[in-house]
Amino acid sequence: MATTRKSKPSKAKHAKAGGKSRAPVKSKTAAAAIKSKTARAAVKRGPKSKSPAPRGARKTGRLAPKVSLRGPNPRRKAVKAKPVLRPAKIAKPAAKTVAEFSVSHVDQSNFVGRGLRENFEYRDLGIEHATGGRVGAHVIRVASAEGHATGRHRHKLDFQMIYILNGWARFYYDGQGEITVARGTCVHQPPGIAHDLIDYSDDLEILEIISPAQFATVDA
Repeated sequence: MATTRKSKPSKAKHAKAGGKSRAPVKSKTAAAAIKSKTARAAVKRGPKSKSPAPRGARKTGRLAPKVSLRGPNPRRKAVKAKPVLRPAKIAKPAAKTVAEFSVSHVDQSNFVGRGLRENFEYRDLGIEHATGGRVGAHVIRVASAEGHATGRHRHKLDFQMIYILNGWARFYYDGQGEITVARGTCVHQPPGIAHDLIDYSDDLEILEIISPAQFATVDA
């Protein structure tokens, strides 16, 4: 009795039966062609960069200039500093200026010997009191004919003028020399000018106005 050999199922039948089929193996020539094509494409693209391209880079491939972290960023708008508010200075009130009405009659005032020179008498016209000492005015007349010369001296004040009411006098002023004054003469003596009363008549009377009323006199 002849026996029949059971043939093995084909691979196609095995696949239909649900078995896993192996992927077809590509030839070495095809794999090498794919690898060469991939390499050529990579060369065209260039090397891959690990960091993204900086902002502002152009399509031409040029990179935008780097911005220094130390200096100011030109893309940022400058922020104006806020003004510092400081308390306003309070002005101090000005000192009250004394200016009173004043009248001095000749029959109600006397000449006194308490003045700058012992050989002269002085009549206060009340201006010092009326102005709080800012201005002084008095009439000067000869009390004694002895010791005519006063010597070179200076007055430390802001203003001084004399008006000759009677008689005559001869003065010496630095830079001016000797000057003789008589009735009706007016002289402005600049502050600090060195001068000397050289000689005068016995009937000399002078109106003197000074500022301030009290001042210092020093030898020159």
